[in-house]
Amino acid sequence: MQYPGVAEMMAADLRNVGLLRRIVRITAPAQYVDALLTELRDRLLEELDYRREAASQQVFAAYYRLHTTIRVPQIIGGLSTRRIVTTVLSDGARLVELASWPQRERALAAETIYRFAFRSLYEPSTATRIRATGCSTGAAGSPSWTSGSSSALPRPTWNR
Repeated sequence: MQYPGVAEMMAADLRNVGLLRRIVRITAPAQYVDALLTELRDRLLEELDYRREAASQQVFAAYYRLHTTIRVPQIIGGLSTRRIVTTVLSDGARLVELASWPQRERALAAETIYRFAFRSLYEPSTATRIRATGCSTGAAGSPSWTSGSSSALPRPTWNR
């Protein structure tokens, strides 16, 4: 859920980027500062549109639908708006719990995180699907390990 007034405050702050523009011009004079700041503004404002984030999460959910250890919570469209994303409750384990897991489970969790991060970023079919939807990926759009926390993992299951 987006706090009231956050989108308006962010938009106002982004209109006043004069100081940032001067800093970037000093620290990185070869950069196209105006284009860079326009891109930054556009991406930040996209992050505030939770309908867009929900669409992005649906892309990830479809992509990882058959994965054995990654679960992306399903969006409940009728309860989601521009400022609220509602998902089904997804059970999981918190990252701090990893320390108490057997080595085999910790290794699987680490491999899952690694593969998810790099597959989501670099595998061409993922990037193509995300671009095709016009979605960005961000807080609500990134697959989460539980519905209320991005710091949890699905408990690995296999025959021991």
